[in-house]
Amino acid sequence: MAPDFTTNGPYSPGDLFLEEPPGSGHYIIQARKDDILVHTTGEKTNPVPIELSIQEHPIVKRAVVIGHQRLCCSALIELDSEEASQHEPHSIEEQVFTAVKAANKDAPTHSHIALALIKILPMDKYLPTTGKGNEIKEEPLPRQAEIALAQGYGQAKYAGEHMCLAAMDLWGVPVDIYRYGQISGDSKTGVWNTAEMIPLMICAGGGELGVLPDDCQQVDWIPVNYAAACIADIVMNTTTEMASPVERVHHILNPHVISWSELLEYLQSSGLQFKVISTKEWLRMILDSPKNPVYALASFFEKMFAKGKNMEFAKFSMEKTSRRTTMLERCPPIDQKLIQHYLKYWWKIGFLKHGYTPNV
Repeated sequence: MAPDFTTNGPYSPGDLFLEEPPGSGHYIIQARKDDILVHTTGEKTNPVPIELSIQEHPIVKRAVVIGHQRLCCSALIELDSEEASQHEPHSIEEQVFTAVKAANKDAPTHSHIALALIKILPMDKYLPTTGKGNEIKEEPLPRQAEIALAQGYGQAKYAGEHMCLAAMDLWGVPVDIYRYGQISGDSKTGVWNTAEMIPLMICAGGGELGVLPDDCQQVDWIPVNYAAACIADIVMNTTTEMASPVERVHHILNPHVISWSELLEYLQSSGLQFKVISTKEWLRMILDSPKNPVYALASFFEKMFAKGKNMEFAKFSMEKTSRRTTMLERCPPIDQKLIQHYLKYWWKIGFLKHGYTPNV
């Protein structure tokens, strides 16, 4: 039945079941734990690649494919207002249909979206999104669990913050909350954990596969030695009288932000040889390379790149934290010199094996 399955014991299929009736031992499948849509026919659709494909068209801002526990898929389309304003209604419809037809070509037959099942939202209507593009203030988060990221990692951080603040409120326990973006390797030695997302993208994606996406999050990495110095500085200058929760929330990110395209230039100038391709193409290459180490993060990248050209990321305000520690402003920007440190470290330990020639 399953010759490659070598372990005995339970196996998780990734499905969610409901015991009906309770205590009967009989279960009805309700949904998937991941993004997969399960149709009434038993066929399954991964909506992410279809959404990515539709969003490649300039007139589409966002697309959502639905159809769980339905016979087939349908799509909700949010228009790019700037692009759509230049076209007549019939032209808008034709262009959306063209985008969906192109997505259908790469999708399984059972996942095809009929043109009659496409809903184009009016220009004043928007698909609901998370607060990823919003500014996150240096203050406790509101008691709204839905604002946390869907992954358990983000939910755990949200719950942890509120547990700590509750301990402070109930029992006077001294609490400081430090919110980080991406902590990068040491700025002097270049040491950076190879199991993290960025090293995997650069070494396994850029080095081994020879490709990196043309768009990703802005680069506000803070080297670990500067992050540690910021915490130490805040701790040494914090008094127990600072009881307000607002004064106990700190944002530790690099205030000197560079764009993703600048990072790509630094990588290439530092000796890493790779091609720059679209996020859609890059994701497909990752999904087609299950033996590549970066494949372990494929589901994460599917969610991150789901908005295609419309990716938005949270912006952390740092005004208050900058007043509490001077170390934050002393943090250097991510430049070519620092990138060279990281690449040489990964190369020396044998993690970066392909596509790299160290610059002397």
